[in-house]
Amino acid sequence: MSAGEPPPAVLDIPCTEPADELPVRHRPCVYGVAFDAAGRVCVAREAAGEYYLPGGGIEEGEDAGAALVREVAEELARVGVAGALFATGSEWLGGPEAGEWLHKRAAFHHLTLGAALPDATAEHTLVWLTPAEAGARLQYACHRQAVAQAQCILNSFTPEP
Repeated sequence: MSAGEPPPAVLDIPCTEPADELPVRHRPCVYGVAFDAAGRVCVAREAAGEYYLPGGGIEEGEDAGAALVREVAEELARVGVAGALFATGSEWLGGPEAGEWLHKRAAFHHLTLGAALPDATAEHTLVWLTPAEAGARLQYACHRQAVAQAQCILNSFTPEP
């Protein structure tokens, strides 16, 4: 994409909905995809060793950009700047063992990471992974697909001379 071109359409990442009749609880979420100068992806590693894109639930009355900035501060103790929405997707958690389904409807935004927040403690560890490593380690399929989509967008950008 060069200067003056319209932004690409937002990709809706498909998912399979559960077929049973369990109750469904809906949770809007937002996640950010940030790349460093080497093309690696920022991920949050939980203490249990699971990997996620930085982000989380959107609180009532909160917009997605503000939620992403808040979540980055909480999870990684870093300043975050939410960029454009580029994809949406869903994950279904729970099921018969939980007695309900949790439908996490996610918005994926470009993310710029800033400085560490003074006097803040990160809930998770910031890890930089290659897109291939992220594709192998990220917990949720829609996170893996969002990284692939963000990488395609990044690779299609050709700056003006």
